[in-house]
Amino acid sequence: MAGMFILQLLFLVIGTAIASISKKPKKATSISAGIVLITYVLSIAIDLNDKIENLKYLTPLNILKPKI
Repeated sequence: MAGMFILQLLFLVIGTAIASISKKPKKATSISAGIVLITYVLSIAIDLNDKIENLKYLTPLNILKPKI
């Protein structure tokens, strides 16, 4: 539960930083959504392919994955 909260805070900070840096704050929503989508696709690709397992540190979705 705490891991999901940390993940949400991380993406909130990324989105807020993009909105404050960009000249068009409305564009920040689509950029932030693109970052979330890219990290999600990357985490799925890492799960499917063992050769790119070193990339798991680039996506927070694999770092905070719950153990089953």
